[in-house]
Amino acid sequence: MPKERLEKALKQREIISDEDYAKVIGLANIVRPVRSFLFKMPDVYGMTYEEHFIPSIDGVPIEMWYIPVKGAPSDKLVIFNPALPMCRAGFPGHFGEPFSSFDEVEIDFVIQYKHLTDAGYNVLTYDIRNYGLSGEANGGISGIGNYEWRDCVAVKEYVDRDPALSKMKIALYSQCMGGNSQYHAIYRRPELSENVRCMVNPMVVSMAAIFDLVSSKEKELHWIENTPHRFKDGYNYFGREPERGLAFLDAHMN
Repeated sequence: MPKERLEKALKQREIISDEDYAKVIGLANIVRPVRSFLFKMPDVYGMTYEEHFIPSIDGVPIEMWYIPVKGAPSDKLVIFNPALPMCRAGFPGHFGEPFSSFDEVEIDFVIQYKHLTDAGYNVLTYDIRNYGLSGEANGGISGIGNYEWRDCVAVKEYVDRDPALSKMKIALYSQCMGGNSQYHAIYRRPELSENVRCMVNPMVVSMAAIFDLVSSKEKELHWIENTPHRFKDGYNYFGREPERGLAFLDAHMN
């Protein structure tokens, strides 16, 4: 940082209120977040799974789970990618600092995979760069979709060239930053979404505006009411009440 900018920042620190300073630190933690870890595995809920890894389109290692439906084979696949600052297991806020600085709650994505596989959907889920076991990239900075779209492209290309997965009906389940990343990927590589039947986008920032911009007439917007808790009640909503999300998938995947 140039000396002049550093001196200006130090002067601002002397006069900024504690409340505004806390906001600045919060914003900094968003773009350079702590690395969530795999605190829960699919076998906790009796699911079998395979571990896979691929390079992103810029070479960053991406770690994945493939969780098949139990019993009879399924021809349906949900590609699931998480929100910031979460990994494919969810968010370990219940483990204390530094994770609890965001929120002192567990966000459980693994139970969401259980709901999906019980409903007949194979799941491919992965850690976006800088989270879980995927590689560090871009100086550890989150682009909130501006870098992470590359991982979405790499995973979709992997699906499209896999002999088994490429024959399946495909849906995207992309939360918050995962949704931002998918929209970047769709914009930059639209041909990769031609065989995608539908997309579920929980907790995406500016959801109402995005909903209005989506040209499809087959769309739904559902507000989670009677709670101010984005982490505890928003990201855990599908884990607790999967019926609406599953009904949407069923309508487009069957």
